[in-house]
Amino acid sequence: MRNMSFREKVSLVQVLFLVAVMVIGCANVVAMKVCVNKLHMDNAILRHMLPLGDFRLVHVPKVDIDWKEKFPFDAANQPPVVKKKWYSGLNEKWKEKIQKQGTTFTESLPYKNQVKEEGRRIEQLVGWTIVPAKGSSYLVPGESDYWSNVTAEKDVSSGANGLKRLNEYCNQQGISFLYVQAPGRIQKDKDPFLLKYRDYSNENVDRFLEKADELGVNYVDLRTPLASLTPTEYHSLFFRTDHHWKPETALMATRYLARLLNERNGFSIDADALSIENFEQVLYPHQFLGSIGKNLTLARTMPDDLTLLYPKFNVDVEYEIPTKAYDERGDFSVLYDMTQVEPVDYYAPGVVQEPYGAYGHADFPLAKIRSFTAKDQHKILLIKDSYGRPVSTFLGLMVAQVDIIDPRAFPGSVENYIAQTKPDAVIVLYSAGLVNAFEHYSTRETVFDLR
Repeated sequence: MRNMSFREKVSLVQVLFLVAVMVIGCANVVAMKVCVNKLHMDNAILRHMLPLGDFRLVHVPKVDIDWKEKFPFDAANQPPVVKKKWYSGLNEKWKEKIQKQGTTFTESLPYKNQVKEEGRRIEQLVGWTIVPAKGSSYLVPGESDYWSNVTAEKDVSSGANGLKRLNEYCNQQGISFLYVQAPGRIQKDKDPFLLKYRDYSNENVDRFLEKADELGVNYVDLRTPLASLTPTEYHSLFFRTDHHWKPETALMATRYLARLLNERNGFSIDADALSIENFEQVLYPHQFLGSIGKNLTLARTMPDDLTLLYPKFNVDVEYEIPTKAYDERGDFSVLYDMTQVEPVDYYAPGVVQEPYGAYGHADFPLAKIRSFTAKDQHKILLIKDSYGRPVSTFLGLMVAQVDIIDPRAFPGSVENYIAQTKPDAVIVLYSAGLVNAFEHYSTRETVFDLR
């Protein structure tokens, strides 16, 4: 048997390394799929046996609910059906399965995050400041480690037609309607980002709201009361490493919204109770590496602090999440999912752990908050994206009931839901990021298709 050359030895080592990576990755996938998801073996022993993967051993109960059956579309109100060839559905099904398994395997590769960190360090050494993000977006750096996505110019005004339809439907039912536009990370007109980069996020939202105004949609723009802030003050309203606003900002927005409901709709919400002084602030330092931070990695940024707010006044609420098989009554803590906060896992996928998702237990098709201590006895339907998580929990303290629908996950008819549950007010709260994304979802054509 001849001796192997140096090149052949290197090639053999490379092959063995790739095989080892594949084996460990497959072992992690098996552990997650079988031991965790099937056998519910959520324990530290299994984590110690397979320490190289970065998945979290968390089992969340899930109840399958046919929302289209519970809240069906009327015959004349069906969403548009795209005719497809008989085999296209099968192709899409298998494509989705392959993509899902590929993502699972990628997340389970050993040392994946360490390799990514080294790549970001190299980028920093060579002066590469623009970092690719989701889709065609890019992350760009600002002052004080504040990064943001930059958005291209696009026409998103057609979404206002969906709001017009829901606005008119609510008016016909004698229900008040309000669209709430949450701000984005880049301040309109004044942000230093605009001196370096061309960003159209605010211009796109402006055109969207102009169209909504033309169509008679009742709306409020939360960017307006923030216009007087300096850029530094404005940036402090958001996490450094995540695209969301801070819970303290959401509390301020909820207070503003409560006063608006009192003035416009005759509600009797105790808006002053939503002052930050009336909440105990429990700080979790360096707890949260958000969606931006996960992309940049710890090589280029540091984790955010997270604050959980607890009311100092008496609270008695019930929180129901049908698809999570969760229905608990108690103080404000029943609205928190602490598995999202601890133990700290900076690189855990957002679907597994996201500390901001502690508020309201993250996103679900439908959830309900009933307050037994609220002075105001109105019922609100809040249609929201992830910016609405903390808003829903704070608003749920102040009125008799808040039903929460996330249209990205709720495939049923929103109009049918309104007809069955008869809320006193319908509020749609979307972030500037969601307006600019204007994405298509499996549940509906767009988040503005709220028929």
